[in-house]
Amino acid sequence: MVNRTIQVTTSNTAQVRRIVVGTPIRRVTRSAIGMDDLNNIDFSDLRNGSIMVYNSSTQNWTSTLNLESQNISGGQY
Repeated sequence: MVNRTIQVTTSNTAQVRRIVVGTPIRRVTRSAIGMDDLNNIDFSDLRNGSIMVYNSSTQNWTSTLNLESQNISGGQY
């Protein structure tokens, strides 16, 4: 981590006193792991438009077209 202290003095503007920069990532590579390689995910009913929903009885994420236990709040208008 790089820790720099900088002071900028100008009239009627903000002053930057300290900038902390983390360690840069040199290279990001693509992983060869696919979704079907992950644990606790059931793709047996995968169809176009499916979403992943957690099933607490099986402790797995399952693909489904139906939402049966969700609460969706649209907020207040």
